[in-house]
Amino acid sequence: PQPWESAASSSDDSDDDDDDDEGGADSPPSSASSSSLYAAFERAMVRRTREYYTARADEYRSAHGVPAYLDWVLRVLDTEAAVASLLPTAASRRCVHRVVRSALLGAHRAAIEAEVEPLLRADDHAALRQLYERLRCLPDGVSHIESVLRRHILSTASDALGAVEEARGDGGEAYVSAFVAAALAVHDRFEALIHEVFDEDDGPDGGRGGALSAPSAPLLAVLAHACESYLNAAAGGAAPLLLARYFDGLLVTPTADGWTPRRPDAVPSEARAAEVEAKLHRATRLLRHLHERDIFANAYQEYLGRRLLTATSAGLALEQVALSLLQPYTAAEQHSKLKRMVSDCLASAEFIQVFDEAMLHCGHEADVIDADVIE
Repeated sequence: PQPWESAASSSDDSDDDDDDDEGGADSPPSSASSSSLYAAFERAMVRRTREYYTARADEYRSAHGVPAYLDWVLRVLDTEAAVASLLPTAASRRCVHRVVRSALLGAHRAAIEAEVEPLLRADDHAALRQLYERLRCLPDGVSHIESVLRRHILSTASDALGAVEEARGDGGEAYVSAFVAAALAVHDRFEALIHEVFDEDDGPDGGRGGALSAPSAPLLAVLAHACESYLNAAAGGAAPLLLARYFDGLLVTPTADGWTPRRPDAVPSEARAAEVEAKLHRATRLLRHLHERDIFANAYQEYLGRRLLTATSAGLALEQVALSLLQPYTAAEQHSKLKRMVSDCLASAEFIQVFDEAMLHCGHEADVIDADVIE
């Protein structure tokens, strides 16, 4: 029996009682009695629907498992939508829809999420894709993946960054590079998973939601929020300073004897420049998730001034690339100040070149002037 059949029977009984109260079937019911009769029918229908699907859902999921259960839920929702369309009011249709969704999905949320979690741990992309194809066709179905994905990202990040902290040592450049590498690895891993598993197909119908070429936006938002959580809590909140140190490590020029001053117009090798630029682009992806960007910018400014004053920059062209990447994440006034620092150094390099050429033209060789910089 379907749930509405019992509700209809209850309604018929109420109808007979109302006719007796009003003086028999020949007496037309008043507007108030008709409204009361329908309200009684609706309450009985909703109650029977809830009871029926609560019992049936438990039975079906236990017997067939979660994937088959989700297919069955989709069929039930289609059937109930067709039946509810026969109800005379939109409020009744919404009420039935909420009751069915609650009994079939809301009450089984923990079981559905428990199916997602082991697939994420095993990195089983094929099975995740199959489960996603079912969930995205259900009302608010992707939310079952969102909560599990967020917990899994945070757990993975905690393990990765915790391992870096345990091997911290003296907190030198190796630690800074390991911290940034671990934070980026977690982000890149789950971004790749979302693109590979949860991107929509560009088929002719594109599923129920239509053809979509972009990745699932809700899941990318989950990734962004999780990255904000683990990055800003890591290393005791020192992520802004660690990122500034990482940028400085990329933009300062190492030699076999340590850090050796260079002319401000010195240019790194093409391979070195390409390597540094690629690492700058990757590291900048973490800045979008950083809360204390002003702390990062102040530390970056200090490191930049030191590189320029001591002539240990990897190259002014790379400094300009770095500033262009940082522009969206620094205040306009501070970014303008950073640009002026590099511009002044460029102007100094041009003046030095003109002076050297003039000295050579006059038959003199430019002297090298040594100066100590007081910090």
